[in-house]
Amino acid sequence: MDSDQVHQRWRLARRDELAGPNSWLGLIGLFWLEPGLNPVGSAEGSTVLLPAGPPHLGDLCWQGDKLFWLPEEGAEIELQTDLNGQPSTVDYKNWAFFCC
Repeated sequence: MDSDQVHQRWRLARRDELAGPNSWLGLIGLFWLEPGLNPVGSAEGSTVLLPAGPPHLGDLCWQGDKLFWLPEEGAEIELQTDLNGQPSTVDYKNWAFFCC
């Protein structure tokens, strides 16, 4: 494989990476959390405001150096942030979010 082919493969792989659902180009919102409960949903006043979907999907709870996902339905989950490695991803239908 010559250098042009290597470069073309890299460009195609990079384009696919950048256009992926969890990429910077796929980002539709950036929300700063406050200590305590941070509502996630489509309701006005949600800390993490979704463009559509349920008014209240759940809460992100920031306690000290820990972050928890408290879904409206389901069990509480402690989330991993990017401070300690790869962040956890929370998926709901065609949305996903992670905490940096």
